[in-house]
Amino acid sequence: MAGDDIASFRPLRPPPLPPPLPPPATPLADATRRALITGGGGFLGFRLAVTLARDGVEVTILDLAPPRQPLPPRVRFIAGSVADAAAVDAAFVVAASPFPAAPGDAQTHTHTNLYGLDAVFHVASYGMSGRELRDQAALIEAVNVGGSGHVAAACVRHAVPRLVYVSTCNVIFVGRWAGERVGG
Repeated sequence: MAGDDIASFRPLRPPPLPPPLPPPATPLADATRRALITGGGGFLGFRLAVTLARDGVEVTILDLAPPRQPLPPRVRFIAGSVADAAAVDAAFVVAASPFPAAPGDAQTHTHTNLYGLDAVFHVASYGMSGRELRDQAALIEAVNVGGSGHVAAACVRHAVPRLVYVSTCNVIFVGRWAGERVGG
């Protein structure tokens, strides 16, 4: 539009957040909260896992390789790719199950949480910059598009009440203005 420039741009205010959900009407047999983090071996995913575990959440991370740091208590690792629907489904099953009791721990888990899995944080992604965009387009699509579909479908199948999708500005802007071709 003629006469419009970046100086006149004003961002829209986000709508107000809805009120929190009420607690379940019946008490939980096992009040332990459980979360699955895809991409939990990476920088952001691992730090999220550590924070959730410190807050008392049992965390399962799904990634191709384990984190370089040792897993803290209440965090377990499952090797797999979000591009593999069967691996995603298996991770949901494991993540919804209680952690084994530690030796000497008097607490035993005889019931699962009312929801099974309270939340999924979908942090996994692949190749959103540089040479990978040019050379690995099929893998990028399999992980970022197909993997996101596998995670969302598993959330529906397993009745997970919360899915948090984590993204990056690289999905729409890779250091180039719109209209510029990537890789050529």
